[in-house]
Amino acid sequence: MRRWPTTILTLVLLSVIFVPAAGATSHPVGAITVTVTEDGTGTPISNMLFSLERVDGAFWSATTTETSPGVFALTDLETGDYYLRSIQIDNTHVAEWYNDVPSWDKPSAAIITVTDAGNVPLSVSLEPAGALFGKTENENTMAVIPGEIVTGYDSAGNELGSTTADGGGAWMLEGLPAGDVFLGFWHPTGAYKGEFWEDATSLADATPVTVEAGNELYVGTVKLELVSSISGTVTEAGTGLPAVDVSAIIYDETGTWLGSGMTNGFGQYTVFDLPPGNVKVQFLDGAIEYFETEWYDDQPDLASATVVSLPGGVNTPNIDAVLSASPGNYTLMTISGTPRVGEVLTANTGMWSGTLPISYSYQWLRCTFADPDCLEIGGATVLTYTAVAADVGFRLVLEVTATNVVATTIALSGATGVILDVAGTPFADTAASVHASAIETIRTAGITRGCNPPANTEFCPDGNVTRGQMAAFLNRLMGFPAPDRDYFTDDDGSIFEADINRLATAGVTSGCNPPTNDNFCPDDNVTRAQMAAFLSRTLSLPSAGSDYFTDDAASIFENDINRLAAAGITTGCNPPTNDNYCPDDLVTRAQMATFLTRALAYLSSS
Repeated sequence: MRRWPTTILTLVLLSVIFVPAAGATSHPVGAITVTVTEDGTGTPISNMLFSLERVDGAFWSATTTETSPGVFALTDLETGDYYLRSIQIDNTHVAEWYNDVPSWDKPSAAIITVTDAGNVPLSVSLEPAGALFGKTENENTMAVIPGEIVTGYDSAGNELGSTTADGGGAWMLEGLPAGDVFLGFWHPTGAYKGEFWEDATSLADATPVTVEAGNELYVGTVKLELVSSISGTVTEAGTGLPAVDVSAIIYDETGTWLGSGMTNGFGQYTVFDLPPGNVKVQFLDGAIEYFETEWYDDQPDLASATVVSLPGGVNTPNIDAVLSASPGNYTLMTISGTPRVGEVLTANTGMWSGTLPISYSYQWLRCTFADPDCLEIGGATVLTYTAVAADVGFRLVLEVTATNVVATTIALSGATGVILDVAGTPFADTAASVHASAIETIRTAGITRGCNPPANTEFCPDGNVTRGQMAAFLNRLMGFPAPDRDYFTDDDGSIFEADINRLATAGVTSGCNPPTNDNFCPDDNVTRAQMAAFLSRTLSLPSAGSDYFTDDAASIFENDINRLAAAGITTGCNPPTNDNYCPDDLVTRAQMATFLTRALAYLSSS
């Protein structure tokens, strides 16, 4: 484990500092008087520094004067809230934030409020500090190691102090609190392995050194292992932009993991503490898997990766990578225009990521609500398309194929609404029906063709819906996949046999003569309760949270009826109260048109 040394920038208030420039606007000022004594003895402590920081981060100046032994006046302070840290210059005592808060825990420090022309008296009691000192050497050559950073931590990993070894490898860590201190060693060049006291690799495994107040303890010579480091920059092919959060993973030539690092916001990485010798480098985008994985230098695997030789004690730079990314669509492509025969529909490509350049090709598709296999429309390969009669009853989708040097990616746009036929002559027998508008909707959507073939000028709105007709209505609404077999024995010769088999394949019907269920009863009329079951299964409606009607308690289809009501497809049969559903009544073709229109709206919204 490596803990990086923390640099704390402080405002040192010794004598007069940061005084306002001549002619500057004057501000209300106040003062703080700090009395500093030794914890336990009460002895005044002189030779102090104070780190005074505004809570709001604003800048101001201050003057510090020791008015008597251990008493310090901090004057010319702008009014406001401050944090105060007390530091003994010779490190004879442990620095702390007011009031008795460790140096590493400023957020817990007490806030000091300075008022105009007021003086805030404070008492600070500092505990005597101890020190640790020693020397750092190369474990193989015994040469001294200058510049080694030595940091003391408490058992929770909080930094207690830090120092740097001098030119002779000697170091002293002062101002430490009495008790157990864990020593960490790190060299800023990465030439030596980062470790804790007695070769521990982490704080959890480290052995503490006991610090005694008022004493300097020699801990001996710390022998450090000469290691290597490797660094480089990772960018995106095509754009040259930094590749952020990409892992650089180092292996030996046999594939044994040696270490890893991650690129920063500039695409730069460094991996420390590597053994000298030959290594191979893998670049892996494990976070979002945007970039393709590759090995240095532009190789696909460990076996073919270029070997990098790492000498001991130095960094090997410029092990760079340029990563490519396959095309990826990250905004939904949309289609604008009216979904009606003769109207022009216009799609957009959407937003894509990936290595440039990216080329695009297009294919319009006819899709249904139920069949996952859409049909390609011949010749429809540009971003615009004019709907034709063959599209009636289908929803249209644009398939976009994006290709770059890495791969090909296919994405689908959002679907249009169901393509409607051009407004033609309404059925001759529907003008007086309250369901006339719904009948016209299902006509233009291709869900009904009429009831008097081949002319089909009438709809027969008052006729009852048969089970065979129901199969046709639902199949035209959904576009169920082709059947896998012939399910029933009593529909041979029915013009609706194909629709009936599609319904069975989709699980919407299991038959009409349980438990055998080898019949469908295509000529039987459909009750409102049965219709609820057909539609509930067709639309895969979720369970309802309420019981909507009073007259369906005895019906085996009560749950389906409630699902239909929750979805807004039925409101009841006795307006305006509408607390009944009339489950045993037969469904007329006109009523079915309204149910289907609402079902179509439900599908389009979901």
